[in-house]
Amino acid sequence: MPVPDFQSIMLPLLEATSNGKQWQLTAIREELARLFHLSPDERRELLPSGTQRVFDNRVAWAKTYMVKAKLLDAPQRAHIKITDRGLKILAGQPGSISISFLKQFPEFNEFIAPNDLKNGQTTSAAILTSDELQTPIEKLDDAVRDLNQKLAVELLDYIREMDPYKFEILVIDLLQAMGYRGNH
Repeated sequence: MPVPDFQSIMLPLLEATSNGKQWQLTAIREELARLFHLSPDERRELLPSGTQRVFDNRVAWAKTYMVKAKLLDAPQRAHIKITDRGLKILAGQPGSISISFLKQFPEFNEFIAPNDLKNGQTTSAAILTSDELQTPIEKLDDAVRDLNQKLAVELLDYIREMDPYKFEILVIDLLQAMGYRGNH
């Protein structure tokens, strides 16, 4: 099974905390990984930036969004606990919890668009849609990767059109920047 998106983690995360006890994030991640039947390889999968594991990142964002909606509380660092609001939501047996579901809570709306809501405006950048499956970090990683690819194409096009004499100077400058000193 592939690593679930962060919105698919929200309801199981809330259900896992339904016993009312305070959970350490590492323990809840283990519980969720077991629930989703994730293999060790899936657990080790890294974000494109290579800085964090995909599953850990998605659990963290699911937790953050539900804390902002006041379904979970973070009484201390790396710990969570279900709130009365969270218990009430579970009692209603929701089929899923998503960004669009969380928008019913004013605290969550303030989190996703703090300045726009104060001014009575909504910008397209501030609107989160329920079909967004990537965490903000994953979106940034994709944007950086896209920009690097576009830059590489533009740079190659520029170099291909370069005057041969300027190309030679570019190669020499590049070799020197890489530490090559030649036979001299």
